[in-house]
Amino acid sequence: MNLAILLGVSKYKQPQNDLPGCKNDIEMIHKLIQKTGKFQDILYISQDTDSQNVKTQVSEFIRHYKEKGTKVDEIFFYYTGHGLFDNDEFHFILTDYDSQWLNTTTYKNSEIDELLKSLNPDLTVKVIDACNSGVRYVKDVSNAEVNKILNVSKQNFKNCYFMFSSQLDEFSYADKTISYFTESFINAVMNHENKGIRYQHIADYITDDFSQRSITQTPFFITQTSNTEIFCNVDESMKKILKDHLTSLKGGQVIQEDKVTTNKLSLLEIIKKDAENYCNDISEVQDILNKIKENIESFFLNDDLREVYTINTDFLDEQYTSLPSIDSVAKTLEGDAPNFFIELDYAEKTVRTPLKPSGIELARVLVTQESPRTRYKEEVKSVINSFYISEEDVPYTAAKIDLVPNFPNVPKYNLTLIYAFSKVHIKLFYSFNIYKEVSWGFFELDEVKWRQSKKFIIKNEEEIKMRVDSLKLEFKHFIERDLKQMFKNELDDNTSTTIGTVGRDKLSKRPGHPDPSEPTVPAHKV
Repeated sequence: MNLAILLGVSKYKQPQNDLPGCKNDIEMIHKLIQKTGKFQDILYISQDTDSQNVKTQVSEFIRHYKEKGTKVDEIFFYYTGHGLFDNDEFHFILTDYDSQWLNTTTYKNSEIDELLKSLNPDLTVKVIDACNSGVRYVKDVSNAEVNKILNVSKQNFKNCYFMFSSQLDEFSYADKTISYFTESFINAVMNHENKGIRYQHIADYITDDFSQRSITQTPFFITQTSNTEIFCNVDESMKKILKDHLTSLKGGQVIQEDKVTTNKLSLLEIIKKDAENYCNDISEVQDILNKIKENIESFFLNDDLREVYTINTDFLDEQYTSLPSIDSVAKTLEGDAPNFFIELDYAEKTVRTPLKPSGIELARVLVTQESPRTRYKEEVKSVINSFYISEEDVPYTAAKIDLVPNFPNVPKYNLTLIYAFSKVHIKLFYSFNIYKEVSWGFFELDEVKWRQSKKFIIKNEEEIKMRVDSLKLEFKHFIERDLKQMFKNELDDNTSTTIGTVGRDKLSKRPGHPDPSEPTVPAHKV
């Protein structure tokens, strides 16, 4: 017998944390699972997703088949919603989530594992798409720690596939329509040509799909199988149902066979529609920057840290050349430079380039079997050094939050936010930093790792606000994590002591992929 448990949480006690796309995620997956005809019983939960109702339904579903002694060939579990790592445990965040009642108002991954394991299934498939409405989330553990957790989880089952929507240092993206990972899962099925589609094929499709997207979200997969297991048989009627539903969700636009198809519009209609996203005046940019400023100024710390730090916010008309590691940000903007109101700054730099060995040297290597000697030539190249905002009529170019310690035994922290914009988009770059005290009472920023948001449409004020809200929560989480590490021994000795609720305050997204946000901007993705 094959069983499926589908859980989508889109409503939360605090409306600003709602995830409208997750309701559509789980509807799409439900339609797909039904159409496979493979699963004899499906527990589908998309409403009344408070902890008591969800836990009761899941427990009763498992208990029913356990008491019957049912032979379970495969169990398929799909979750979409907020997630949180805490004390080496991943939590599925339910509607009535309360940080003070963490274990009561969430579903622990280990608890789900034990329930699924109790049925002794031959194959367990767990898919986790914890998304944050177009915003990435911060996860607070290292890759090594998460791998440890997941490997323990994996050992609970005979055979298993675990699919996660992003890496530890990345966010999972969604829009108000659907989560990108779930959409990719559906497209993997819709674009499949042969009859039977394996789980491994879905994983491969998702991997390739995200490698071509302009966001930094890298799904990952953990398997303990032969990689031959079939998810379902695909036919044209299944593809049509998925396509029609996805089309209706996306307002007449759907991705199929890697192409976007829309109802045909005249050139004039296309121009008019595209113009709706454009700002008509610099005042619209000024307005969104001032709203970001107000949001930054509202930053506060949770109770236990309020006495520890004084919060200073500052908004500067600063030349970016003075910011550490700004070249990494400038390089990511090179492709957008013609459209953004920025100017790239270049500097001359001497670089060493390896020379190809000559024919004589290659012949000598063949005869002597010695390793070839690498020779270099030095040349001066013009490289991107920084950038600056070319539009002067903006209220500020950099926003900063400094947490000045009121006690001598804690660090000074910093959040720096800068941006680039066009007539349509704004892109945010930010860093969470710990000051280095270079002399008594004198601090400076040393190593800075910049992160970047996706490009937001300037007129989409709500989405930008949500991103800045999320960024502030990430910063709180960054601070608490660092302080917990500093005082780890003391905390271990006194389990009744806590540094505060900052970490639990933060709604992260999904497992196996945590800690901060968008991509980091150096040479590697951020």
